[in-house]
Amino acid sequence: MRREMGREERRASRRGGGDAIIEVGNG
Repeated sequence: MRREMGREERRASRRGGGDAIIEVGNG
């Protein structure tokens, strides 16, 4: 799961910044 979250965090950081990462973590 850590590997998947790492990839999602990179994409989220490009789209929304910090808020997007929080949403991905919850989802």
